[in-house]
Formats: sequence, structure tokens, C-alpha cells
Amino acid sequence: MSTILTTTYSNLATLESTANTGDTYYETDNKRIVTWNGTNWTYYDSDGSAELYANTYSLQFDGTNEYLNLGQPTELDFNGDMTISVWIKYTNISSTWLELLSAHIAHPNYAYHLYLQSQTGGAKSVTFASNSAFYTTPAAVITHDTWHHLAVTIESGVNNGAKMYVDGSLVHTFTATIPSISQDIYVGRTGRNTSGMWEGLIDEVALFNYALSSTNVAALLDTSGANPIPADISSLNPTGWWRMGDGLASWDGTNWTIPDQTTNGNDATSVNMEEADRVSGSGNVPG
Repeated sequence: MSTILTTTYSNLATLESTANTGDTYYETDNKRIVTWNGTNWTYYDSDGSAELYANTYSLQFDGTNEYLNLGQPTELDFNGDMTISVWIKYTNISSTWLELLSAHIAHPNYAYHLYLQSQTGGAKSVTFASNSAFYTTPAAVITHDTWHHLAVTIESGVNNGAKMYVDGSLVHTFTATIPSISQDIYVGRTGRNTSGMWEGLIDEVALFNYALSSTNVAALLDTSGANPIPADISSLNPTGWWRMGDGLASWDGTNWTIPDQTTNGNDATSVNMEEADRVSGSGNVPG
């Protein structure tokens, strides 16, 4: 009698480096069968259906000059309701702020802008900016060297229609109006200058052209295992979705191309990043 090998979700990235096509494991934390198809882990649910979604990689930013450029696609010029979703793990405790996502108009105005601000002991609060207004969580809600999920939902111009969530929990409510963009959109830096460049890991960046409900926000996280991990968000119809190394990301010898997983096809291009900045393994992805 043979026994199927077992693993956990967090160990899949390590197994990938030595896996042969057809290698199969029982995932003890998520209670699923996983099989390596030569490119991705395929998940088999209890009804036998295949699920090709798996989160294996993230991108590592050095805090000096590395970032992603999304350009100025019309689909990301929301000029109204929107949602930002991103997984983060910061490693720099000394920076006054750490930039995550920035869509500028002209200084000091932003269409939408998300970053972390320092609090006592190196922990960070979350700040969202639109136009020239800034909205900051009243307390430090992001801890050093720990994976967190951030979501900001905006019902543009609605009183208290904007909400910040950390790890699925509502932490701040405010009022914001989203204008039209006029400059490129960046991940890991602001469009204003190169201060506060992101130092750490970023994974699963998604933008939506509507304000997700609290139920939708909860669906961005898979909480079935020991730790929250990114969920397959395709059913929520993101307007842009960059998986930071998963989903046919390609290196051309100079830059990473991070594909937009939606049909809009607004791929991101890395600036000053190295091939080794696509990372995997325990601690390098949520879980």
C-alpha cells in the first residue's frame, strides 16, 4: 500500500525547484491535492476539479531605485470609485515613509496615492492621498517584517464612503474624491521624486473600478490555512491585476515584464530591478 506525500502551502515554492512533472502531494493545511504540471502547481478540490491558481512568487524592492511603471492606461484613470488591493512586507524601519502606489496629477496633487508612515518603534500607519488631501490611520497598523494585506475602497465624493482595511479588518473611514490622472502610475515609488522608495516585498497588486464591499474585501484573502494567503480574485473582476512574479512574468535580460492578468493587458515594466528580485520560498510570499 502506497502513501501520498504531504506538504504545506508555504513549502510549495521550495518543492518547485526539484519537482518533476506529475509530482503530487496532499496539502495538509488547505486539505487539497496539489500536482506539479511542469510550470504551475495544480490544485484538485474535493470534487476533482482543477484550480490553476497558486501564489509562488513576489517582487523584492531595494529601497534605492527599483520600482514598476504601469504607464497611464485609460482603464486605470478611474476619476471616481475605485479599490486598491496589495500584499506587503516592509524591511526598512527607518524611512519616514515607504511608497507603495502612486498616480499623480501635478505636485502636490494625486489622483490616488498609497504609502506607509513611520510611528513609534518602526511600525507604520497607512496613508491614502487624493487631490491634495491625506488620510492616515489613527494608529500604527503595519508591523515590520510581516506580511499584511491592504485594501482601500473609495466611493468617490461620498461622505465617509472611503475605507481602509488591514488584513481584512476595517481600520479607518474617511471621505475622498478621485480625480483623473495625468502622469504615469508607479509601484514602489511616488511620481513626485525618489524619496521613500519601497524597501521590502510586494505581492498581488490589484486595482478595481468600483468600491469593493466588506464582503468583497474579505474574499481577497484565503483564510482556510494557518495564515492568510492571497485568494484567486478573478471572480471580482479587477481592472488591473499584477501578480508580482506569477502568471508568466518574463525577464528580458534588462527588465521584468509583470503581466496584467486581466483582459485589459496593461503590463507593468520594472525599472532598475534585477532578475533575482523575483523571489519565492518561505517568508518571501504570504503564508
